[in-house]
Amino acid sequence: MNNNKRDVEFVIDQIEKLNSGAIESQFKGKIDLDHIGAMGHSFGGATAFNTTYLDQRIKAGVNMDGSLYEVENRDVINKPFMFIRSGSFEDWLANFEMDRNSDDEVTKSLSDELHIMKNVISHGGNVIYVEGTQHFNFTDLQFYS
Repeated sequence: MNNNKRDVEFVIDQIEKLNSGAIESQFKGKIDLDHIGAMGHSFGGATAFNTTYLDQRIKAGVNMDGSLYEVENRDVINKPFMFIRSGSFEDWLANFEMDRNSDDEVTKSLSDELHIMKNVISHGGNVIYVEGTQHFNFTDLQFYS
């Protein structure tokens, strides 16, 4: 899974080179590298969280309905972050609360993810649910169906 983090780091490295002039372009000296954010949907949202957590160049992030795939050692995030979850996640969460004692891997992962979300809130971040939405409502897929 670290390949996704490396992909984001590569892009930021290239943006830095564009800004410095190491890569010739019209963007030299025009990019605000002090205000980089990461945002993604689904797996991209999980990548946005992971990369925001680990890369000091990223100052804020948004995860749109992405289940986290790396939850170990992700306890304290000290920069702005927002989780936007679908209404169906809220329904799933209600079922989780009723069956919290299950010791399967999915339950453990969700429990760890909820712990991270609570930490994000306690450090000034946000977790919101968009009522009546499903996972793919955060994409433009419905415009093509």
